[in-house]
Amino acid sequence: MTAQTLRPYQVALVEDAIRHQWKCDEMPDDAPPSARRILYSAACSTGKGTTELALQQTLLKGGLNCWILTPSLDILRGFLDRTISCPEGLSAEGLAALGESVQITTPTRMQHRILDGQRGVPDAIIYDEVHHAIEGNDVSGTLFAVAPLASWYGFTATAFRGTPQSTRELEEAWPEQVDVLTIPQAVEQGWVCFPTVEVAGLVDDDLVKIKGGDFEANAAGSAVEDRVDAIAALVYQRQATRRLPTAVIVPNRASGASVVEALDSVSLDAALISAETPAQERGRAYTLAAEAKLVLVSVKVIAEGVDFPWLRRLVDARPSVSPVAWLQLFGRILRLHSERGEYICVCRNLER
Repeated sequence: MTAQTLRPYQVALVEDAIRHQWKCDEMPDDAPPSARRILYSAACSTGKGTTELALQQTLLKGGLNCWILTPSLDILRGFLDRTISCPEGLSAEGLAALGESVQITTPTRMQHRILDGQRGVPDAIIYDEVHHAIEGNDVSGTLFAVAPLASWYGFTATAFRGTPQSTRELEEAWPEQVDVLTIPQAVEQGWVCFPTVEVAGLVDDDLVKIKGGDFEANAAGSAVEDRVDAIAALVYQRQATRRLPTAVIVPNRASGASVVEALDSVSLDAALISAETPAQERGRAYTLAAEAKLVLVSVKVIAEGVDFPWLRRLVDARPSVSPVAWLQLFGRILRLHSERGEYICVCRNLER
């Protein structure tokens, strides 16, 4: 990764991060640990992963032991696809080992390795999808405690979380925050393409209870299950008019299974994927979905950090009050293509 391959805002971010590192180098050991943390917010589909890898290489060349932490093995695979050849069908342990060979791992694995004495504390930590990383989180709280002198670089789509309290918790954990690029700025500068946006009010989520800063998944799933036939009819109509790589986002596996069954009843092949779906099975589903040969029905997998450059139509049936969750989902359809993507909201997310 060289500076010449980066966009101007990515170059500026890396340069700012280097200045943060210099500041950390000059801090006394008794400085507040949070003073060593900086958070960068940038719109989805603007290359945060590429920027993180460029920053890691810069810090490694500067002699620092720098690791990237990313919340899941799915997202880790995306990083590997940008750096080294990642074989298909690799087991979870094989994928984790390959990631560690280039100093990319999950927070949980980093925590276990440090506490078990298998790894020293890094000098610098790049934290992907940083909205998970607050003092009250068991894993990130432990990592903050064992690495008080490390420099930290957080990346997220937005610093706003699901509730005012959780947003304050993120601000306390990451007091220095930098807005890199908003979606309107990215569209204006030509880095992303804003999709067509449509609201089809099919899912009534007004009475679904909020728990932990977002809608309770089972109750939200029940609201979706009540309208699966209408959702399937909408997808069928759109595919009959214009066949595109399409994904339907649902709250949980139960509602996802109902959507798959409803799509099958209108002669549309579909596959349900979630974090529990084996990697090989997911890979096959992605290939067929990219060719518009089946409709992908996803529980969260598409929403956070995983790259789906082929996705052209997104049907949002997962009620949410979290700005981060919604922006990550919407960001999957912002990619530049010859034709604009389509975002169809069948719940009340846009109103919120």
